[in-house]
Amino acid sequence: MEEKGNNTYTEILARRLTEARMSKGMSVEQLADTIGVQRQTLNYVESNKEGRSLTVANLIKVADILEVSLDYLLGRVEGKSDISNNYDIKEWDNNTLGSFDKFMDEIKSQNVSNDLNPYIFVTYVNNNILKEILDKISIKVKSKTALNKAEISKIKFLLEYVEYVCYYKGEYYKYLDFLVYQHWANRYDIIIKECENLVSYSNGKEVNIEFDNITRFQEMLKEFEEYLLHKIDRGLNNSIQDMMIKIVKDNRYFYNIQRYFNEVHDNR
Repeated sequence: MEEKGNNTYTEILARRLTEARMSKGMSVEQLADTIGVQRQTLNYVESNKEGRSLTVANLIKVADILEVSLDYLLGRVEGKSDISNNYDIKEWDNNTLGSFDKFMDEIKSQNVSNDLNPYIFVTYVNNNILKEILDKISIKVKSKTALNKAEISKIKFLLEYVEYVCYYKGEYYKYLDFLVYQHWANRYDIIIKECENLVSYSNGKEVNIEFDNITRFQEMLKEFEEYLLHKIDRGLNNSIQDMMIKIVKDNRYFYNIQRYFNEVHDNR
């Protein structure tokens, strides 16, 4: 069967995957369940439709189940069990998908993703909500100027966030608890009260707001932000190191490395 010329690897994959699956007597639903993807995803791949695709990890599972090589499914070789040793330096440089999948697996194993959500929230609160309250809203409050809807929404969001970190006792907030203890003897009620006063002011009530307390809270959140960033940075470094160790020990990368070395050496 001639599959060279203008055929893309997705067209070849669609055709060869369908043929290999049918030769094994498997339905689309059976193969999808076995590799752990939705049946519609596999239908998209076999129909060469855009919108859904298989990860490298899933393609490897498919190749193992159908007892063909991944190189065969992608059109790199003609024999079902053959493996191509003819790697091109351009492909090695640009083939980031496999590396990205491996990297994401390592990130999950290091629980880095669990640190990202609290980091995103605290960074947003620090650099958006609190910054606006201290830079703009405080001026309006001191001059007894009415607040607009967007400003009121941010004040209410801050109150919800402070109440959340006060009552949520997950491991990622233990360090913030420590900081609050250091600054206010673990009295979250101080900053909660200031937020409630801001809400009362937005409702037209006469209240006294100590913006110095809000500034102190911002400083604590900044320390918490740096703590989470350090955890994420350490997790990413560990993920990269673990991924590279696995690649170095994996002989399937030998021809890629050999080709890359020869290209670099010849250009010296």
